[in-house]
Amino acid sequence: MDNELGFTRAVAQVLCDHADRQNLSGAEITRRSGVSQAQVSRVFAHKRAVSVDHVLAIAHVLGLRGSDVFAEAERRLGAAKGSEGHPDVGDSR
Repeated sequence: MDNELGFTRAVAQVLCDHADRQNLSGAEITRRSGVSQAQVSRVFAHKRAVSVDHVLAIAHVLGLRGSDVFAEAERRLGAAKGSEGHPDVGDSR
């Protein structure tokens, strides 16, 4: 469960970082994405699990593909843990 929460936070952080780089406010992301202001605020505050639909909608506004958001979040988690990603991925033992 902690891994899921960590990944959710990493996804939210990726979205936040890209929004910051583009100087997009939560209100503007809400307007462009159709995701409610309350949900966008919760996502950016890392207070709630992020639905895939919301990730995709917000990513689209930021000019990103959802798969790129998830991959960047996975890389960040791997770097934070001192590994190259999830230990089970690609492990053929």
